[in-house]
This record gives sequence, C-alpha cells and structure tokens, in this order.
Amino acid sequence: MNTKVINELTAVKLLLNESLRALDGAGIQRAFAILHAHDALEWMFQISYTHPKVGGKKKTKMYLLDYAKEIDKVLTDTIDIGNVSRLNSLRVAFKHDLIFPDPEVTKDIIRWVDNQINTLVRTIFQVSLSDIDLLVAVEEGDIKAEINNADKDFSEGKTMDAFCKLAIAFEMVRYSLQDNLQETTGKRPVLRTDLGFSSSFFLHLDVIGHDFSRAWDEIVNGVEYLVDMSFINTLGVNIADYFQFLSITPRPQRMMNGEYRCDISEQKSKEIKRQKYKKTRDFVVDAVLKLQTRVL
Repeated sequence: MNTKVINELTAVKLLLNESLRALDGAGIQRAFAILHAHDALEWMFQISYTHPKVGGKKKTKMYLLDYAKEIDKVLTDTIDIGNVSRLNSLRVAFKHDLIFPDPEVTKDIIRWVDNQINTLVRTIFQVSLSDIDLLVAVEEGDIKAEINNADKDFSEGKTMDAFCKLAIAFEMVRYSLQDNLQETTGKRPVLRTDLGFSSSFFLHLDVIGHDFSRAWDEIVNGVEYLVDMSFINTLGVNIADYFQFLSITPRPQRMMNGEYRCDISEQKSKEIKRQKYKKTRDFVVDAVLKLQTRVL
C-alpha cells in the first residue's frame, strides 16, 4: 500500500474508533456514533470505489447508497445494501430532525459498520484494519520516537526495555498535557504524584497511633486517586484501560535534566508479558492522539 492509502485507512480507523467509543455514552453523545460511523463507511466506500479491484473509477459526488450499489456490482454479496440504507436513515433523522436512535438499534448498526469496513479492507487490501498502525497519525517528535524505540527493542526481544519505553512515552504525554494547561491557564496543574515516601511507614507515624497512621494513608491514597482521575478525564483516555496500563507497566521518574529513569521491580517483571505489548502500545498511541487534540 502506498502512503496515501495508508493515511486514508488510518482516517477510517480513527473515525470508526470514535464511533465505537461513542456507544458507551448516552443520548446525544451516543447518537454521534451514527455520524462517525457514516463518515467512516463513506470514506471506506470511496477508497473501495477508486481501487482497481472495483474498477479504479475516479471519485465522484455520490451518496452513500450509490457507492454501495456500485461496489456491490463488482464485489457481489459483500455489502449489505439494506443496512447501508438503514444507517443513512438514522443519520438523516438525527442530523436533520434531532431524532435520537434507539440504543440497541445504534449498537447493532455500529457493529455492522465495523464488520463491513473490516470486510472491505480484507477483500481489497488482504490486511486487517487492526494492522493499520495509528502511529502514522502521530506527529513527529520525542514521543513518537520513544514509541518507535520501544518497537525496536520489542522486535529485538528486549521486552522489559520495550515496556519501559512505552511507559516513558506515556509519562511524556502526561507532562506535555501539564505544560499545555499551564501555558493556557498560567497555573501548573498537578497531573502526576509520587507519594510513596509520604506513607505513614516512611514518616514513622505509627508512634502517633495506628488509627492516625491508617487515616493518613487513606488521605494519601485519596489524593493520588484524585490526581489520576483529573489527569485521565482531562486527557480523555478510558479509565479502565488506564488502570490496566498502570498494572502492567513501570512508573518512570523524570530527572531534573528532563531525562527519564525507568526501573522495573521483580514483581512488575513477572506481570510484563510479550503478548500484552500490542494492547499496551495501542493505549499509549491513543493517549498521544488524544493529546494532539488538547494542544491548547
């Protein structure tokens, strides 16, 4: 595939991902899943329509259903024309008349769009949409370079080093977001805590009393949790995915000179598995893409 096609498929994947995420919302937020899905499918239809396997025709101003019928003439039984019409009707009803689609209907049609797009990608390009690397959509810079270095380590069998570099890339996202907010507001938000040495154990608070020590640790844990929640809500990543990421990656420290140090404990090394690399990497790439939309 040439660069143009890769970029187009990346755009389709990003739109489809936004549609799938919107399913977790409610009301108007969930309804946006229909708009994103329609745009993703229309783009995929345009890519398919202009591909040599479907005749290599030039892109023209056609409606979604027109593209579907033209493609179906060549790739017979590949497209569900009825569902294309259904999706378009849901889009028109919401966009022009603000009629919210039924939640279950929305889920069904979005799942179909996901399957339809993946079917076309496999049929035309002999790859899966999951093979399209969203890192292509990440701007060049230190964070992207760190992810590329992680990939290099992983391909060379340096699994621990690869996970360390992914963790560092994510910390770079955290500090970049912090810098963006400070530049906009004039105040530096706290989006990173390291309160390990603030525990009652290290402060020897047991001499005051067990109840006080326990209350102190609960306050420290509460502060760490609130800082984490503030960060992930501002960035916009999935909460469950974030805490899953933390459970399998080390937490690097940024030195005074701006460099990062990453140490992996014996316990953490047992949790790091090669088969978890792709999901961990996908999370970091998603975080970088979210950051790019929050450059204020």
